[in-house]
Parts: sequence; structure tokens; C-alpha cells
Amino acid sequence: MSTFGWDTVEVDVRNVALGDPVADMDLLNDSLWQLLLKDVAARRYAAVWLGTPCTTFSVAKGRPLRSLDAIYGLPRRSAADPSGLSQEEVLQVQQGTYFAQRSIEVLALALRLGIPAALENPSPWPGRVSIFLLPEMLRLLESAGVDYVDFHQCPMGAETAKPTRVVSVHCDMSSLVGWCDHRPQWWRYRTPARRWARCFRPHPPLKGRILDDGSWATAAAAAYPSEMYRRIAEAFVACA
Repeated sequence: MSTFGWDTVEVDVRNVALGDPVADMDLLNDSLWQLLLKDVAARRYAAVWLGTPCTTFSVAKGRPLRSLDAIYGLPRRSAADPSGLSQEEVLQVQQGTYFAQRSIEVLALALRLGIPAALENPSPWPGRVSIFLLPEMLRLLESAGVDYVDFHQCPMGAETAKPTRVVSVHCDMSSLVGWCDHRPQWWRYRTPARRWARCFRPHPPLKGRILDDGSWATAAAAAYPSEMYRRIAEAFVACA
């Protein structure tokens, strides 16, 4: 966004590896959220973008941790139900819910103050759990001044279609809208078992694909394509 002459603040725990203090980057820190909410309330930011972690709302990298009937998390493992969530999975769900609720709180604050803000997550699929089905989000979506757009990221340069939804307040994000028109072809990829597999589709799969360096394809796909960044920046500049 520096192209537009704006100073930006990025809060992401991965920045700790670049030398930033943990206390300033770890969004599991409640004090950090309080500081961010205070800064938004003080109108320190002209616009706010929230790339809320979707891991526990997705089955892309493992078994479901939530369901439509248990959106805040499936039952924990017990003697009567050994297939339930482990303690580690329960913690993952709690953290995912915390991120989502805090993000929605920021959106609601921006809505009240007239500050452009937006939250991105995978588009909801029929019959599957989604951050956009949380009661807190559904209440927010009923408010005047809140809108959303659904789109695919591949027209902007993503490796796969990546169906995405952006909920925005006081900002028009319709420039993001575009749909996959790629033709199917054969793709050869490596599975987690280090075996080769093939599929015939417009894009290589995300779920169940390992890259040459051993990392999950889903992790590599988390970053937005550069064209998407540009359109987000232009939308914020236009409405800020």
C-alpha cells in the first residue's frame, strides 16, 4: 500500500521471526486486542483489514473440528466418545473462536465509527461450517452499512480458485469480484504419503497436496495474490 502514500501496520505472529516483539504481534494476547481496539476507537487507522485465521473452520488440512450443530466446537474426547476432540484440538478451536470473535468486534466498532474495514475468509459452502455462520457474524450482517462480496482469487493470480468472501463496512469491495474460467487439465501432485497422484480439473488441489519442500499446499496458498492486494488498497483509498 506504500504505492498510495499510506503508512501501514501489520500485526501477525509470523513477524516475530523478523525481529518484532511477541507482545506486539501475538493476537492471542488479549492486551494487544485491547490496544488495537483503543487505536481504532481513536481513529489512528484510516482503514482496517482482517485476515482472520480460518483453520478450525476448515477441513482442508484435517478432520472437522466443528459442525453446523456445534459451531463452537465438537465435543471433547471422553471414555464414552473416544472419537471426540483431543485437548490439543479443543485448544485450537478455542483459539479460532477467539480470533473470530475479536475480529467481528473490530468490524462492529469500525461500523459504529464510520471507519472502512473488511474481514476475509473462505466463502461458505452449503452444509459446511464457516466463520460467516457464527451468531456474532450473522447479527453484524443484519446491520445497515455492512455488505459482503464473494469471488474467486484465481482471476487475480492465485494458483487455485480459492472461493473467498469479504465482509466490509463503509467500503465498496466489489472490485474483487471475479470468477474462475480456467479450463480443466491434468495435474500431477504429491500426496502426504509421498505418493504421486493425478487429477483432471481447472487447478491442482489444495487439500491433500504436498509441495516439493514438504509443506502443505494450503499453507502456501494463504498469501493473497499481488493483484488482490492492489484492489484492496484501491478500494480503501477510494472510501477512506
